[in-house]
Amino acid sequence: MTKFSKITVVFLFVCAMVFTLCACQPAPCNHGGGTATCFDKAVCAYCGKEYGEVAKHHWVDATCTSPQTCKDCGATKGRVAPHDYSDANCTSPKTCKDCGATRGGLAGHDYFDATCTSPKTCKDCGATQGKPLGHVWVDANYDVPQTCSRCLQIQGEPLEYLEAVVEEGIEYRLNQEGTAYVVTGYTEMRRHYEILPTVRLLPVVEIGSGAFYGNQYLTSITIPSSVTSIDNEAFYYCYYLLTINIPNSVTTIGERAFYNCDNLSTINIPNSVTSIGRGAFTDCRNLSDVTIPESITSIGEEVFSYCTSLSTINIPNSVTSIGNSAFYHCVSLTSIVLPDGVTAIGDSAFQYCKRLTSITIPDSITSIGNYVFAYCSNLTSVTIPEGVETIGDCAFYRCASLTSITIPSSLTTIGNNAFYGCYLLAEVYNFSSLEIKVGSTKYGYVGRYAIVVYTENVQSKLWTDENGFTFFEDGDNCYLVKHRGTGITLSLPESCHGKNYAIKCYAFYDYFQLVNVIIPEGVTSIGNYAFSSCDNLISITIPDSVTSISNNAFSSCYSLTAINIPDSVTSIGDSAFSYCGLTSITIPESVTSIGNSAFSSCDSLISITIPDSVTSIGNYAFSGCDNLISITIPDS
Repeated sequence: MTKFSKITVVFLFVCAMVFTLCACQPAPCNHGGGTATCFDKAVCAYCGKEYGEVAKHHWVDATCTSPQTCKDCGATKGRVAPHDYSDANCTSPKTCKDCGATRGGLAGHDYFDATCTSPKTCKDCGATQGKPLGHVWVDANYDVPQTCSRCLQIQGEPLEYLEAVVEEGIEYRLNQEGTAYVVTGYTEMRRHYEILPTVRLLPVVEIGSGAFYGNQYLTSITIPSSVTSIDNEAFYYCYYLLTINIPNSVTTIGERAFYNCDNLSTINIPNSVTSIGRGAFTDCRNLSDVTIPESITSIGEEVFSYCTSLSTINIPNSVTSIGNSAFYHCVSLTSIVLPDGVTAIGDSAFQYCKRLTSITIPDSITSIGNYVFAYCSNLTSVTIPEGVETIGDCAFYRCASLTSITIPSSLTTIGNNAFYGCYLLAEVYNFSSLEIKVGSTKYGYVGRYAIVVYTENVQSKLWTDENGFTFFEDGDNCYLVKHRGTGITLSLPESCHGKNYAIKCYAFYDYFQLVNVIIPEGVTSIGNYAFSSCDNLISITIPDSVTSISNNAFSSCYSLTAINIPDSVTSIGDSAFSYCGLTSITIPESVTSIGNSAFSSCDSLISITIPDSVTSIGNYAFSGCDNLISITIPDS
């Protein structure tokens, strides 16, 4: 075989081998039929090999009990969501709709208004307060029978037509007995009316129900000494009535007789009057001076409610009871002395008397009703005498200036939320058998805000300086409790008799007019809610002596855009700056912990620097900071 032939054979052999090998190789697999998960790639249904990428997690939204959770693999991400609380009511506190967790105390009852036939009734639990209002009967006239002005129930028949006489724009009708005339209406609009003492030789003895109802021209009226009764709604909504002289012959003033006589400024009730009906002077908003005679034994329900200019009133010794809401919303009333003969004070009798600073309760009282002094936000002093056995629900609710209270030995019951919101109640003198403890919400929150509960008669540790700052001082323990004033700029005292002091919880809570605060060296801590809800606070100086900023100390200070936290501060409490207007914040190297929700809902906050000293950041510390674009979290 020639050399060429050998080469040809070898070439053909190699080509044959290559062809054979190529024919044995499988074609590339187009993977498919598999499903990737969030922890494994897809597996090919044809060749059994993995292909592609792992799938993304399928996150389920976070709840208050678990963070975001992958429904496929159970992996978690982030933190648990905040609780979604339903509002508190009288039977349950705020309750999370998802997990059932609770927060805070019970709310006061939410009452439906009383009606003629049923008392105030709580919408949530059905509890009742007080008594039904009873019907307010408007006397029958010649068109309709006796009618309740509240529920419009009627009874009896219309009056039979009797002789009517019109004199000088006033209508007089003969009474049923035919012995006297009654003023029943007016036929002309006049500024002044003069009621005749006699008509056709018979006396005029009564100003009938609704006689001058809604007369918008009437400014003055002369009532003769023959009149003995001013009936229900006789001068109802006589808006421009300026003055009225009630003669000594009058014995009764009916219900709502002067209701909404808005320009009536003074009234002299003569000694002959023995009965004043419900709401007789309600909504007389310019009534500033009232004389109640010794002939009165009871001040009825709502008699002076919404008399917003009434600043002082003398209650005579003859009075034995004060009805429900008798002085409700008398916002100018500053002080009141109840005579020794008073044995009953009705529910809400002084509720919303916001300028009332002091009240003396007589020894004859055994029970203080529901809401009697609720929202008396300037009440600083009240004496509860021996003999009082019961304090009703919410009796002193949100009396936010009350600093001291004495619980007598006779007291056995304190109602729900009786002292709730008495944030400055620093001293409680407890001579009863009730086990009242500092910080406890039992017994109507009476000890909730206290610094101390005394069980013996010791001298008060409270004192007030010349600038209106009230301190609690017990040895070396000093607290700034509150400030009596309305200044927009406050420089806090340098010391408490030469000693350092702490700012008590709630000391300046809801001080809405406060704009600037300077805290001096020597202040050691800022208590819970100390400046919370100071809506207009824009500037505050915190000294190097402060070591802790407590829970909610500056929460809801919406106008506070910047604050300098000194190097001495080691901890920032829960919600300390939540809902503030801060735009940036620098946390000093001294701080080791940032509490839960410390800066939550600071929606103007853009940047924050957290130093290496911080070792813990609480839940939701920056939740709701929607504009936060820069945050530095240290390795620590």
